[in-house]
Amino acid sequence: MKAGFFIALILIARKKQLQEIQKEVSSVLIRVKGKK
Repeated sequence: MKAGFFIALILIARKKQLQEIQKEVSSVLIRVKGKK
């Protein structure tokens, strides 16, 4: 599931601006770290 998740991020990144993606990724990583 993780592999598919990152592949989806890459595909979305091609359609969006890089900065916007970086913000989304960091917010997701913060959520994941917070759960653990």
